[in-house]
Amino acid sequence: MPYTSGPKRAANDRNGSNYYATLYALILSLGCRGDWFQVICFGPPPTVFIGQNRPVTVGDLLFYDSGSASTLEEELVCEVRQRLILRQRYGAEIASSKGPDLLWHEQVHSMQWSRSSRWEVFAASYLKDPHRYESEANLYWCGYEVYPGASRC
Repeated sequence: MPYTSGPKRAANDRNGSNYYATLYALILSLGCRGDWFQVICFGPPPTVFIGQNRPVTVGDLLFYDSGSASTLEEELVCEVRQRLILRQRYGAEIASSKGPDLLWHEQVHSMQWSRSSRWEVFAASYLKDPHRYESEANLYWCGYEVYPGASRC
């Protein structure tokens, strides 16, 4: 499994979330690819988040259950188009702060995980109040705010 250690991953290594997520990915033999900030694994998220049908980050690993690398690539291209529409209609600030951006959104979740001393503490906190963590990551997601003329990918 591709994995790059470094200061960005140190906190999630210490709190055990990367170990838990990596072990889970290995047990399920998920196909994973390294990214500049996260490792992206194609398959269902760990059982803590069972029933979720959207991408889920655990530590520095993003579980993308919606398909393959090509499906993810199509989604990212769609997001770029949606941000361009928002930029034309509402300006650069709205496009960058409110437009769909899956990779940025999930990277914020990695940082949220890193604030906890133990992975179990963050998982329990997230499950109690997911809206808090989702809104911190990006208001566009989870139906908080969708601007006219732009849609979800």
